[in-house]
Amino acid sequence: MESLTLQQFYGDALLKALFLTPPLQESYKGFQIRPLSNHVVEGIMRYCHCEQFVVCYQEWTVKKPFNLLVEHPEHMVKFQFEIEGSSFFTNIEGKQIPIPNGHQQFIYLPTTKGSLYYPVSRKVLDIHIEFDFLLSVLRGQGFTQTQLKEHFLVNSWTFFRKAIPISLDQENLIGDLLSHSYQGTFAKDYIRCKAIEIMLSVFSKGTESLGYTSWKSEDLHILQEIKLYLDRSFGEDLQLKNICRSFGINDFKLKKAFKERYGDTVFGYIRKARMKHALYLLLNSEMGIKEISYACGFKYPHHFSQLFYQHYNYRPREIRSKNTTELYRSISTKSLAV
Repeated sequence: MESLTLQQFYGDALLKALFLTPPLQESYKGFQIRPLSNHVVEGIMRYCHCEQFVVCYQEWTVKKPFNLLVEHPEHMVKFQFEIEGSSFFTNIEGKQIPIPNGHQQFIYLPTTKGSLYYPVSRKVLDIHIEFDFLLSVLRGQGFTQTQLKEHFLVNSWTFFRKAIPISLDQENLIGDLLSHSYQGTFAKDYIRCKAIEIMLSVFSKGTESLGYTSWKSEDLHILQEIKLYLDRSFGEDLQLKNICRSFGINDFKLKKAFKERYGDTVFGYIRKARMKHALYLLLNSEMGIKEISYACGFKYPHHFSQLFYQHYNYRPREIRSKNTTELYRSISTKSLAV
């Protein structure tokens, strides 16, 4: 499958730089218009730079499935609404963010390096926002500075544990933002107000994940370090007692706190990381199944195959014999969003 860089696809290596470049044509209803035309897609990008955030709508006809390679040295903070189609991000360690058709996700990534898989034509609204401005918006909704910092330091992957459906109210708000009839300065002010309204609607759906915590800040810091360690080392022979000893935490506290903060047991989290990385290697490498089994931390290939089947309802060898687009559609709505 073909892979393109951001430079090849958009004409610039960073989206932030792209949004600041002079428009290719006159603005329309507050939006700058940039056509997208290459051998994998035909479409348009409409974007409006609102100082602390950028509203960007893209509509593509995908000629053939492709991977878009991304590498952002800066933090990526954005709201993503997959109105039609889907996207599937995999970082270099195999960790993934799938967003199916008709779903939304708030994404916070300290650094971004990996690939985005696009199997079908799509319509998507992204709102890229400065982190400090986001915090000020949330503080205005009643969250304290301490709560917010703890949340984003510990859960520094996404706001929701998985993508959630776009609500009817949000569909109406997005429709108002994209289909308004205003011109000039007022059009840009209207886009800004509607975008903030959309952002607040997202947090009204997801504020349960910003709840109060009973854990001390030092406990949260240790949890963050353990999670980062597991993200890097899931392929190793990991033992709970060794993890506890290395990070200076007792096993009862680790089990309870990890489950509370991340919604899974330590070894459940490790197993899912291994499965996702195995899927990535099956789809994107020429490694044999035994090699992949060992690379993902399994001593016995047959045990790996059993667990992989339980997780995805496909055996590893079946992954390479399936049509990639149909395979993605099948598994992304089952196991990938767990």
